Amino acid sequence: MRHGRAKAARKTLAFFERTAGIKAPYHIILDGTFLVALVKYKFPLRERLDKLLQHAFFTLYTTNSVIEELKALKEAAAGDKKKLLEDTLEFANDECEIVSVITEMDEGTKTFVDAAYPDYKDTLSAPGLDLLKLCLPSKEAPRAIKYFVACHDEDLLDMLRSAGTVPCLRLARGSVLLLENPSKSGQRQATKEEQKKWAASGSVREEERLLVEAVRAEKRNKLDNSSYQASSVENPHARKKRKAKEPNPLSCKKKKASEGGTKKRRRRRKGGAAEDN
Repeated sequence: MRHGRAKAARKTLAFFERTAGIKAPYHIILDGTFLVALVKYKFPLRERLDKLLQHAFFTLYTTNSVIEELKALKEAAAGDKKKLLEDTLEFANDECEIVSVITEMDEGTKTFVDAAYPDYKDTLSAPGLDLLKLCLPSKEAPRAIKYFVACHDEDLLDMLRSAGTVPCLRLARGSVLLLENPSKSGQRQATKEEQKKWAASGSVREEERLLVEAVRAEKRNKLDNSSYQASSVENPHARKKRKAKEPNPLSCKKKKASEGGTKKRRRRRKGGAAEDN
């Protein structure tokens, strides 16, 4: 993995640990589109996930509805496509733990999805609805397991990004495993939560609050003093511009002989005779 991608992955993992409480060991749930892409491109998922997740322990999952969907597609397919789906089913059964999900969502999750995507039932299949139930936040029934979602369904990914609490994985060009950066929605929610913590009484200890206020006041004083000094006194550490002490002699005109001085005598030959000027 390239250094830039590894650094971005570390920052994203730290963000979700701080804001959503997602930390190792990690739980990765795969949907049908992602499973098919893995088998199609013969992608070494466990090896790449090990690097992406900083060598932390992880478990792969899929849902019973994904297995049923793959079976139905396999029965209707033929030729190379059928062979691909058979290999995908074999990979899912061998590498993933199967999660049984009831598609009916609790009120907290349903309210969130209805408000953001009123027509979600028309755009998502049963496996997509199961993933929403498993992954989206719920006030009525807090999630015991917080999942990463590996998916290529853009409608489902948009809903998960809007929630801002679900890390999303996808394959780029069939050869690069990407952990998406936190969405703008997730970043705004994290900022609001931090502001609420400081505004709420009793959520932060008094000594911590006083310490932060003292640091902020010190920074303000430093900025005020530095701006005042810059406006009133020249910076003593500023590098002085060197100036020429004397004119460059090569760029000056030669001095003319002063008036009243002695003139040089020249000898001219005229008709064989020399005359003095």
